[in-house]
Amino acid sequence: GPRRKILAADDKPYNLLLLVNLLEPLGFEMLTAGDGQQALDRALTEAPDAIILDLIMPVMTGVEVAQALRATDATRDTPIIAMSASVIDAQNQKLAGCQAFISKPVNLAKLLDLLQTHLNLTWQYEAQTPDIGPAPEPAAELTPPPQATLKTLWDLALTGDLQEIRRQAAQLAQADAAYQAFAAHLEQLAREYRVKEIRAFLRRYVEREL
Repeated sequence: GPRRKILAADDKPYNLLLLVNLLEPLGFEMLTAGDGQQALDRALTEAPDAIILDLIMPVMTGVEVAQALRATDATRDTPIIAMSASVIDAQNQKLAGCQAFISKPVNLAKLLDLLQTHLNLTWQYEAQTPDIGPAPEPAAELTPPPQATLKTLWDLALTGDLQEIRRQAAQLAQADAAYQAFAAHLEQLAREYRVKEIRAFLRRYVEREL
């Protein structure tokens, strides 16, 4: 179908970059806003197909932005996914008229499910990644990278940043031949969007280091 336009609004540049890195490679046109007023202005002038809206922002809160959009004919029905690190804010998004809520750090699988539902999408997968069941476990024990690298990969797995995980895996494979098998297995899981299996795979090595 047509390319969909998504507005991501958050006052933390890292969070915006994360959302752009997650969604732009999947074919979305990404717009960003760093405060509530900018989010409202861009929503009204650029007509996004969906909005991912942080509820705690300067100038205008996400709740105020959502209420303003709901009061405007052009954006009254635009899907809004509220986003916050606070579970308490899950109640605020209902008052603001948002269709859904997602907690931080953002879980990629859940976000894609919400976008599929509210934008009426049907995902298309690469030929090598249909439903083929769980990725096979490595036949032999793998050599994990140093603890600092494991910590970085674990943090990326928690946020669901699969693009960065694949980039880190490629760098790891080039850095030392001893890590190539570990990196290849991790890259396969990330390529197939197996977030839960990535976390389970990394958890074994993270807990071992601890």
